[in-house]
Amino acid sequence: MQPDMEEKYEGITTFKIGEITLKSTITCPHCGHQATETMPTDSCQYFWECPSCGEVSKPKQGDCCVFRSYGDHQCPPIQQEKIVAKKMLPICPS
Repeated sequence: MQPDMEEKYEGITTFKIGEITLKSTITCPHCGHQATETMPTDSCQYFWECPSCGEVSKPKQGDCCVFRSYGDHQCPPIQQEKIVAKKMLPICPS
């Protein structure tokens, strides 16, 4: 694997596709338990069941998925939108 395809934090390897991170540490809004999960690359994840308390979480109002609401990295579709938007910004001459 190429060096730019992964990053390490807190002992966890996070695989990346280009500039998109595929793992996110999600925090349960009910009990505070944290778990590192692999995010789907082609859709948003609407439900997440906490492995500690068993509660099923859904996104906060206005968010597309649980990773956007409770994760330390947003879902790949949102990451991709931000990358595209950043690349389309006009560069103003100084």
